[in-house]
Amino acid sequence: MMATVKRVFLLSLLYACTLYASSDVPDDLLDMDLFVGSSDGYSCFRLPNLLQMRDPGHLVAIAQGHKDGCSDDGWMDAVMRSSKDNGRTWSNMSLIYANDQHQTMGTPTAVVDPSTDKIFLFLCVNFSQVLLLTNEGGGQVWSAPRDLTKSLVLPGWSKIFYGTQQGTALNMGSGKQRLIICANHHGDDNGANTVYSDDHGLTWKNGQTVTPGNLGECSVAQTNAGVTMYARVVYDDSTDRPRRALAFSSDFGHSFTPGYTADFPGNPGADSEGAFMEIDGKFFVGSPWGLPHEGRHNYTILVSEAVNGRVGTWTTLPTAAPLYAGQAEYSTMAVPTAENTTFFVIYERGDIYNGKGVLRLTQLALP
Repeated sequence: MMATVKRVFLLSLLYACTLYASSDVPDDLLDMDLFVGSSDGYSCFRLPNLLQMRDPGHLVAIAQGHKDGCSDDGWMDAVMRSSKDNGRTWSNMSLIYANDQHQTMGTPTAVVDPSTDKIFLFLCVNFSQVLLLTNEGGGQVWSAPRDLTKSLVLPGWSKIFYGTQQGTALNMGSGKQRLIICANHHGDDNGANTVYSDDHGLTWKNGQTVTPGNLGECSVAQTNAGVTMYARVVYDDSTDRPRRALAFSSDFGHSFTPGYTADFPGNPGADSEGAFMEIDGKFFVGSPWGLPHEGRHNYTILVSEAVNGRVGTWTTLPTAAPLYAGQAEYSTMAVPTAENTTFFVIYERGDIYNGKGVLRLTQLALP
C-alpha cells in the first residue's frame, strides 16, 4: 500500500512539474523579465506594446503601470524601456505619461511611422477620452497629449477601448502608407473598428465597425491579398464560451467582412486578448490556451500559412507548445528587422493581480 501511494505521489509531482515548466528557450535567444510587478513604485505592469524603430536593433517597449492594485480600473501611467542592441540590454524604466488625476487609463496602443521614425501613442482615459502623444525617434521625450475625443468618439458610444497590441504601417502601393491600430467600443453598435492615418499622423479617422457586433480587443496584419483582423469575441451566445474571430479587408483596413468564428482552432476557452502578426507569408497567434472557463494560463503560439492571403490550417509552434503553462494573460509579438530569423513575444506571466507577475520578453526562432 505504501509503495502504491509513493508511486502515485511521484507521478503527481512529475505531472505538476511538467505542467508548470516553461518550454526551453535556446541559450542564444533572449528570455528575461522586462517589467516586474511591485517595483519602481507600481503594483503591476500590464498590456505590452513592442515597437521596432528604424535603426536596426532599436526596440521600444511600452506598458501600463498600475499604481494602486491591478484591476482594470484605478490610477495608471504609461511607461517605457528601450534597447539599442536588439533586446540584449535595456534602459531603465521611464515615464511617458503621468496620470496626475489618478484616473483609469485604457490600454496604451502605439504605432511607429517607418518613414519618419515617429511614434504615435493612443491612451483612453476613463474609457471615454482619447489622448494622442508623439515621440521622435524612440527617445525619452514625449509631446504633450493631444485630445482627439471629438473626432474619434462617435455619438452613442458609451465606452472605447484601443489595442491591445501595437499597430502597424500598411503598404498601399505607389509610395503610400497607412498607419493603423485596432480599437473597439460599446454602445449603439458594439464592435471592433480600426483607427488610421494616411498623412503620417497629422489626422486620424475611424474605420467602419465590423458586423455582426461583439468583437472586442483586436489587431491587424497585412498580406498581399489585403488586411486581416484578429479579434476577441466579447460574447458568443451560440456556444456560451469565449471565442476568437477573423475578418478580412480589401480596402486597407477601413471596412471588413463579418467577423468569422467558425473553425478557429479550439477557440481557446481562456477569455483573453491574443497577440497577432504576419511575417513572410505566415500568421502567428499567441494566447492563453485553456479549457472553457478555466482561467488564463498555458500561453501557446499557433502558426498558419497564409493561403491566398487568408488564414489556412493552424499548427502549434513547437517551441511554444506551451511557452509557459502557468498563469499568463495579455501579450504582443513583433519581428526585429535587425535579424528576420527570430521574433519577440512579451506576455503577462505569473500572478499579475497580486503584484507577483512580470512582463516577460522571450525571443523565438521563426519556423
